[in-house]
Amino acid sequence: MFSLSQAKDDMEAYTKLTDQVMEQILHSSSPEMEGARSLLQRILTRDLYFFVGEAKKKDASEFTEEEIKGLKQKLAEHTNAEKDNFEVVQSKFDYGNGQKDPIENAFFYTKGDHKINRNKTEHVSMYLPSVFSENFIRVYWKNKKDQRRYHKIQKAFRDWCKKKGFIATQHWLRLLA
Repeated sequence: MFSLSQAKDDMEAYTKLTDQVMEQILHSSSPEMEGARSLLQRILTRDLYFFVGEAKKKDASEFTEEEIKGLKQKLAEHTNAEKDNFEVVQSKFDYGNGQKDPIENAFFYTKGDHKINRNKTEHVSMYLPSVFSENFIRVYWKNKKDQRRYHKIQKAFRDWCKKKGFIATQHWLRLLA
């Protein structure tokens, strides 16, 4: 039997992990497991944070720590909330090669010719993306009890994005609200 910290380094042990891990955490009375148990209870009861919004930069650069702190400060000031009531998660999406086109590192063979070829950009379909890396931030509000301020927080977030020149994306979660 492996612990979770050991199983993450052993692929065979990792593949044998099941939902039993969750059950063990949920039924544990160990004080060390209190944080994990509380988090799992919140997930299972759908006691989740409110999604405020998502933004990305026009270029592919990452959001700085100062920008994220500034966002939390702006939201807190605008809504009379604590900065700790906001969670900002940064995500990066790329094709495994940063901002570079992955096709540039791919080699192609033709049926009759046994030479290795590299496709030039003009020979590749126009449906391929022109941007290969994007950085997003997603903002969540932790205070579920005060729904009155939720729309003010969303507006403050959109205003912050506009002022900074960031793109506030229309995320699919908004469509569900």
